[in-house]
Amino acid sequence: MKLLVMISSKLKDDVMKISQRLVNRALGFIKVGSLVLAIFSLNILGILVVTTVGCSSSIAQIEKADLSSFVVIGHCYPLLTEGNPDQVKRFIEKIEELKPQAIIFTGDAIMGLYGDKVPTDSVSSVLQSQFSKLILQFSKLNVPIWMAPGNHELVSPQRGYEVIEKEYLNRFESLYHTKTLNGNSFIMLNTINVRADYKKYKYTIDEEQADWLEKELSDIATENNFIFLHHPLWYSGGSVNPSNGKMPEYPWFNKIHPLLKGKVNYVFAGDGGFYGNLLFYEKVDNVHYYISGSDKRRASFLEVVVSDSDVDVRPHFIPME
Repeated sequence: MKLLVMISSKLKDDVMKISQRLVNRALGFIKVGSLVLAIFSLNILGILVVTTVGCSSSIAQIEKADLSSFVVIGHCYPLLTEGNPDQVKRFIEKIEELKPQAIIFTGDAIMGLYGDKVPTDSVSSVLQSQFSKLILQFSKLNVPIWMAPGNHELVSPQRGYEVIEKEYLNRFESLYHTKTLNGNSFIMLNTINVRADYKKYKYTIDEEQADWLEKELSDIATENNFIFLHHPLWYSGGSVNPSNGKMPEYPWFNKIHPLLKGKVNYVFAGDGGFYGNLLFYEKVDNVHYYISGSDKRRASFLEVVVSDSDVDVRPHFIPME
C-alpha cells in the first residue's frame, strides 16, 4: 500500500527551506501511531507532497553514543559533478554535522562515461579521476564508504563493460556483497545486467545474484539488516524516471520481496532526484521501501539511526539555489 498524499499549492522560492524546517521538527518528535509526517516538494507538478516515514518519537530520548547511524546518498552526480563548489561543500558539511558511522551510495555518484565522448585511451584515467574525486570529497568524514552501483558507474554508451567494471572494482569490493557494522548487516545489490548482451542490457537482478541473496539471508544472524540497490525494481517500468526504458517489468514481489520476510525491513534505492522528485516511500508487508536522490538545484539524503529497539529514517533536504 502506497502511503502518499498530495496537496495542491503554488510553490514559492523558499518552499524547500520551509519543508526542511518542518521535517526537522516532525521527525523524532511528532508521533502519529507508528508513523511520522515528512514534507518535501515535487517541483514539476507545483505541489507539496506529504509522505509517511517510519519513525518513533522514542528515538529523541536516546543518546547519540547508544546509536548506530549511517547516511544513504542516491543519484548525487548532478550535484557533485555539476554543482558549484560552495553547494558541494554545504552538502558534505551537513552530512558531517550528523557524524554518521558509514556512507552508503546507492549508485550514480559519478558522471561516468555519459556526456562528452572520451577517447579510448583515456577511459581508465577518466574513471579513476572521478572515483578519486568522489572518495576525496567525503574522506574527511573518516568513515567507511560503500556503494551499490548505478548505471553511471557500470554503463557507457561508448565503451565496453569490462573496462568500466575493472575500474569500479578497483575502488569497491565487488558488484554485490554484504558489509557489517555495529551488529548490523548492509547488503549491496547490483541492478545492472550488462554481461549477457551489452547492447541490450537491462536493469534487473540476475539469477546468480538472486540465488546468492537467498543464501545470504538464510545464513544471516544480525538483528538489523538493510538492502541497498540503485534501480527501484519494485517500481518496475520506470515510473520514478519515465525516460528510463531499461527497467523492465521485474517480478520483485514474487522473487525478492518474499526473501525479506523476517530478515530485512528496510530497502533503499537511489534512482530518484528527477524533476524535483527527491523522495518516494511505501510500506509493504512491514518492509519499508525508500527511493532518494538529488538534482543540481535540490539535494537530499537519508540519515538512518539505529538503536536496540528502533530504526529511524530521517530525510534531509537542502536547497542549492
